[in-house]
Amino acid sequence: MLAAVLALVLLPAVTPAQEEPAGDKLDIASIDLESLLDLSIDSVSLREERASEASASVFVLSGEDLRRQGFRTLEEALRSVPGLFGYADGLYSMIGVRGMGILADFTTRLLILVDGHPLNNSLAIGESYLGHDLPIPLAAVRRLEVIKGPVGSLYGSTAYLGVVNLVTSGGPDRVEVSAHGDAAQHALRSGGATAVASGRSGDFAWSASAEGFGTRGLDQTFPELTRSERSVPAGGRIVGMDFASAAGGYGRLAWRGFTASAACGNFRRGLPSAPWSATVGDERNTLENRTCFAHLAFSHQISPVLALDARAAYDRSQYWDTLVYPDPPAGLGPFKDYGLDSWVSADAHGTWRPRPGTRLVAGTTVEAHDTIQHSHVPGSPSLLEDPVNGVGVGVISKSFRTSNSYLLAQQVVLPSLTLHGGLTFYAHQLFGSRFTPKLAAVWQPTADDTLKAIWSEGFRAPTASEAFFEDGSSYLANPSLRPETVRSLELAYERRLSSVASVAGSAFQNDYRDLIYFESVPAPGVSDPTGPADYRQISRNGGTLRLRGAEIATTLRWREILQAWGGFSMQVVDEPHRPNFPGWTASLALSTRAPWQPLTLSVNGSVCSARAKDPTVVGGDGSTSVPAALLLNAFAALDVPHATGLTLELGVQNLLDARALDPVPGDFAPITAMARPARTVRAGVRYRF
Repeated sequence: MLAAVLALVLLPAVTPAQEEPAGDKLDIASIDLESLLDLSIDSVSLREERASEASASVFVLSGEDLRRQGFRTLEEALRSVPGLFGYADGLYSMIGVRGMGILADFTTRLLILVDGHPLNNSLAIGESYLGHDLPIPLAAVRRLEVIKGPVGSLYGSTAYLGVVNLVTSGGPDRVEVSAHGDAAQHALRSGGATAVASGRSGDFAWSASAEGFGTRGLDQTFPELTRSERSVPAGGRIVGMDFASAAGGYGRLAWRGFTASAACGNFRRGLPSAPWSATVGDERNTLENRTCFAHLAFSHQISPVLALDARAAYDRSQYWDTLVYPDPPAGLGPFKDYGLDSWVSADAHGTWRPRPGTRLVAGTTVEAHDTIQHSHVPGSPSLLEDPVNGVGVGVISKSFRTSNSYLLAQQVVLPSLTLHGGLTFYAHQLFGSRFTPKLAAVWQPTADDTLKAIWSEGFRAPTASEAFFEDGSSYLANPSLRPETVRSLELAYERRLSSVASVAGSAFQNDYRDLIYFESVPAPGVSDPTGPADYRQISRNGGTLRLRGAEIATTLRWREILQAWGGFSMQVVDEPHRPNFPGWTASLALSTRAPWQPLTLSVNGSVCSARAKDPTVVGGDGSTSVPAALLLNAFAALDVPHATGLTLELGVQNLLDARALDPVPGDFAPITAMARPARTVRAGVRYRF
């Protein structure tokens, strides 16, 4: 395979010169109608290019798409992308890609970027960046880029199922403020406010955004809790425990080739499901996480054929939770977890265009991580200090370094045919090293037709929590875990039907090895477990898993008459009863201003087939799967006549009030599935200066 990639690099010596597609920045707000079917993307090959030219299966939404649908979280937006589906466990929202939705994933297999800066940490105790724990307001996003499939040949670990890039730069200047409130179950439940501003003066450009959110949540019912040994309210109905709050902000400055950006967000919520066998209904059961980063970047065109890009960043991700148990001697009392991953990173890469039609990129990314995990009861010794009466195993500290060296090659061999190659060498101080290659061909026989053949690989190193976390009450460590790997083959065809419509189809096969999953096992020394408290969660590597599937997607951009996108994905897997694996998913988003220009009417929906529950979870209601469910949402926005800049918004989430269930892991035993929020009415006001 190394020979194949090197052969692609050497192609310039044996192929005629061809012009490379332009890589200049595109102003999405001013492009022609036909180009709206083929938005730009820069996360595939580190340059801005049309989605049809990218050597990957991609989907792009504009910031206007997000606003017309009334999306408030990244998870809501991603659920509308063909091939993706959402699920939640009562702690965080998560996203599955083409059938792969691993329980308790916490977005450790989907790389989230903000203007190219990776958010994901190596701890993975608790975060998703898909809900209100995203440190930047969704209103600040001007373009949402999605890559479906592994991208290990560029980004290394974490880009295992795909990549999501939130682009905030570009577009016209603006100053906008908004406020909103939600009502459900006959009461006002939540509210929030957002402010976004951007501008430029000569070579200087800036943007800033901030958001705050608070909710008292919904009253929830967990019938399975009534069959446990814990004290539970009648019928398993939990009131007043679904509260949450969040605040975050993001700023970005750019001057010539220099860019500085920083973000920080904090998220806190109650735990109505009382996971890990905690006391039900105690408002001290909470979790909190904080994500902050600072990023400096420099880009310089050294010569007409050579460019240099460099960046340095500092990230800090923290997690806290409190789980309340009966006071001693009956229980542990308040039990606390803390996790920290702080790391510095640096990246430098050069882009060389030795001749028209040839592009080579070589670079290296290095990271230095310091992690801490600590589970304890305040005032009590650890098991290391007191093997008889201690709690927890003390502070678990792990420091490690990673490096990711990558090479990208692009060669135009014919005016209609471009070949792509990629290769990374990733080294992890604790979990070894590996090469990860990619080969792709993009053929555009006509201006309306594109055929892509993609062979790519990916991998994911175990997270610190999977390998090393042990708390003496719920989890066991497994430092012998191996990295996960995936090999993907895909053939995709895209057809522009007219100046306003396009359709795309693909067939894919993914071979996964050593997938890490959590399994419920009897606690050490417990020979005859009788309930969830007698079990522990431990991470293990699975065997091989082959997934085959097909996907079809369509996009319609008919001026203000109709804006639409949607698709259908079907997949099969060779593992019977794979937990949380849907045989098919579908999504659709529509919006129009046809009835009256100031009024935008929108509807979006997603449906997911039946999915198996985790068979290792102790307890439950006896069912082995959750049924198929449709989530339908409606939204309207009125630009108030004679009040320039003022917009009134009204929407309904879960319009049909469907009881949509998602499987959950053993952390929530005896609960085996969680329901999505009931019908919720949303109202808001937005003002643009």
